[in-house]
Amino acid sequence: MSLSSSSHDITRKSSSSTPDISSSSRLLSHFENKERSHDPESLRERKQDGEDYELDEFDSSSDEESHSLLPYNLPLFGKGKKSGYWSRSERSNRRFRPVLLSFYGFTIIGLLVIAYIFMGESLPSEPTLPAPNAAKLNLSTPLDKGSADSQSWKFMAQTLKSDPTHIVVPAHEAPSITLLEPLRDRLPYPILSQYFFSGRLPPSITPSNAPPQHPLDLVYLFVNASSPNWFREMEARAALEHIQSGKGRARRWRDNGELRAAVRSGVKALGVEAGRVHVATADWPVREEDTELHVEAGKWRIGQIAEWLDWDSQKREGRLKWHFHSDLFQLPKDGGVVDLERSGPRNERAEDEQGTQTGNRWQSEEAWKNESLPSFNSFGIEQRLAWLEDLSENYISFNDDMFLLRPLSTSDFRHPLAGNLVRFDPGLLVPEFMTPDQLSDPGEWGALQHANELLSARFSAHKRFYMHHLPKAQSKAVLHEASIMWSPQLSLASTRGFRESKRGDGDVEMAWLITHLRVERWREALLWSWIVAKLGGEEDVWGENQKGELRKVLGMTSSQGEEIEQVEVTSGSRSTLSDLDALTEEAGWEGPKATDYHFSSMDGHLSSSPDHPGSGAQCTFLFSICLPPNFFDLSTSFSASAMFTHLAFEHPGCGDCLITALVKASGQRGLSAFLPEEDQVFYPEQEEEKGMWRRSEPILPLTSSWKDGNFSLKANVKAGQDIWDGFEAREDGGVSLRAWCIKLLSRYNYVYGSTPSRFAPVHSLYQLASALESVDNTPEIAMFCVNDDQADSGSDKSRRKLGGWMEGRWEGT
Repeated sequence: MSLSSSSHDITRKSSSSTPDISSSSRLLSHFENKERSHDPESLRERKQDGEDYELDEFDSSSDEESHSLLPYNLPLFGKGKKSGYWSRSERSNRRFRPVLLSFYGFTIIGLLVIAYIFMGESLPSEPTLPAPNAAKLNLSTPLDKGSADSQSWKFMAQTLKSDPTHIVVPAHEAPSITLLEPLRDRLPYPILSQYFFSGRLPPSITPSNAPPQHPLDLVYLFVNASSPNWFREMEARAALEHIQSGKGRARRWRDNGELRAAVRSGVKALGVEAGRVHVATADWPVREEDTELHVEAGKWRIGQIAEWLDWDSQKREGRLKWHFHSDLFQLPKDGGVVDLERSGPRNERAEDEQGTQTGNRWQSEEAWKNESLPSFNSFGIEQRLAWLEDLSENYISFNDDMFLLRPLSTSDFRHPLAGNLVRFDPGLLVPEFMTPDQLSDPGEWGALQHANELLSARFSAHKRFYMHHLPKAQSKAVLHEASIMWSPQLSLASTRGFRESKRGDGDVEMAWLITHLRVERWREALLWSWIVAKLGGEEDVWGENQKGELRKVLGMTSSQGEEIEQVEVTSGSRSTLSDLDALTEEAGWEGPKATDYHFSSMDGHLSSSPDHPGSGAQCTFLFSICLPPNFFDLSTSFSASAMFTHLAFEHPGCGDCLITALVKASGQRGLSAFLPEEDQVFYPEQEEEKGMWRRSEPILPLTSSWKDGNFSLKANVKAGQDIWDGFEAREDGGVSLRAWCIKLLSRYNYVYGSTPSRFAPVHSLYQLASALESVDNTPEIAMFCVNDDQADSGSDKSRRKLGGWMEGRWEGT
């Protein structure tokens, strides 16, 4: 696939005298580009129609004087001449060059001294000529903070001739992002209702009329620590938080030129199934000492960009979108209103041993943002990806050291029926609490355990599977839910400028959190659909009829009760995964190219041994633990929502065993036993005023603890939430409980699988060379991460080695 650029490509040639590059006669003209859609769906349609297209943001041309996949200030590959190979004339020139330089130097110094003697006091103490950048920027007119809107600032931004890695942008409004929007890539109700109930597709579905697979956006985090400006900001932030200087720790942020190759690898691997490419990077206010910019401090910001980026590409709709942290760092808003009480405590501030303020008493979102930025903590930055503008519903998150090495399908990350792919390591478990000494953990385990602490309070406390440092399929909908559920904890964690910070309660590993949130929300939705929606109903009661349904599911007779004490439940045979290839072919979808599916959420809840699900697994439903006292007495009845929290959260093993029994009752495929009957209709009360976060999407309580949630039918099912695209609301105002529950479940379904991958922590040139050789000799490897952990002093040769490898793989793409 060609990754060459159009006349508006994003790639800057370092040899050019200006930041702009000339048009390429090979590519579409400016007028033709304006008339053509850059939407990923449109690109794919044109490809499927046989029309060639080019990804105009990626330039495949290589400058004679630069190595395109290395940072612009690194030595070039094969360009320098080795000693012993200089021509005779070159050696002669080299002998006389020092003499000539000395002569010219003394002459210039002499002239300066004579000028000072004659002009003396007339010489100004500050230069009167504008700095070279000032003529380029033309920013002499003061700009009131926020006077640029969320779009026009891109046209007012100016690149720097002398520094291709930074751009000066006016302070501006952050884009307005609506949280919890309706899902846009959900399959239609006729397909999902059939699949969720029976595990099959409607007979009418063919490749010609099945909905297409949606492209997945690619999201990259980028930082260039070689910038003196960036280092200055980092040192100032470190001093503010009493953190050790960043000197000697550049390996954490070092730019080895990976971003461009990483992006090219992702786009090449996914082809037309790759959506937009989002890059998030740092920015900070122009300071008083930035006099060379000739702009008013506080009114403008300096943003990092890759040296190959042509900023003009950001002034129009294209596939690459560059985002600055100041646009991403927002608090959850509903209707434009920030719930400051929910986002963090305002009445108290705590202090650490050095007196650093560690609590938060934010009177406004701006106050919180000022405390949070600039951030040098990848955990804090990842927590704000919910505010990426124009992000697809499902996307793949990368760091800039992650590469895709072979052709892949979107089904390697998300299947239209099975849902998002989760890749866990069942052999490595994350504890359910964070220890005090992990508050300033420079690694990842403090953030992982803090994330599990949050999940354990909302669902149930237990160890959860680890996830490796590789590209991850993520859901914007689940990310939004997490941002609201744990707004106080995440907002406070985002004020930690470094992992070593002593602020707040510690970091949170967001990608791990929302992946496990998806798993937990699916389990919660399964149990709620049966216990509350199907059985509890409007009265929220479990009486004799509901007890009888439980007996059937557990395989008991109608007369059996507590005298038998327990029931052994054995899982049944399922064909969900074995059927999936045929269903995929029926619809004309593309299956995974490098991934094996091991478990589908359509078969229940992920077990502790997900690599070997199979039938015949057993669990014990012990009445003394799983049921309230005197449960089977004729005189007793119970709240359905209380039964739900008892089984789902208080005694999660009981809930898991009940899920196993209900999956078995559903047969070989589908989830029929869980779903309300087709004629079950609920009539919600008239809402005088919509509550906060009330949406058209079915969502169970967005509380950080299950104890604070109201799980009754009345509290959760609202008018209109059962409506799917192409359907209208019932005239009588009723809500179909089956449609509501399927809509809820379809937010969270997932498939667990594995993909050949390699994570390579690199501490030396030898380790790097070994890792690169290993992946080159193992063509089945699909994902590769090079984690640079070398000492600052020994990294130059490794950077050249890595650059040459990247050039060999992606320079011509």
